[in-house]
Amino acid sequence: MQKIGYMTRLSRVLQQRAGENRRKEHRGLRIAGGAAVALCGAVACFFLLKAATLAYFGTARFEAMSVATGDRNAGVQFWLTGIDPVTRVLAETLSPGVTGHRGG
Repeated sequence: MQKIGYMTRLSRVLQQRAGENRRKEHRGLRIAGGAAVALCGAVACFFLLKAATLAYFGTARFEAMSVATGDRNAGVQFWLTGIDPVTRVLAETLSPGVTGHRGG
């Protein structure tokens, strides 16, 4: 018959190994989740910084700073350099009345 101390140590070692195996199995999911969180954070920071710039400079100076190109990629250009709805709402929150947009 085995000693009780030996059985206790054996059960602790087996529990530790089971925990390590679970962590290894979920490693890919954790990496994908971390990448998704980083991407969402980067997008949020982009729009927040763009809104802060709009609130600081105002609509006229902000539009003058945006890069003007042709019709090609106009939608992408609008969301990257223009005053999109997300940027306008955030800028109004940061500094009311700066963008000239009146809610109604």
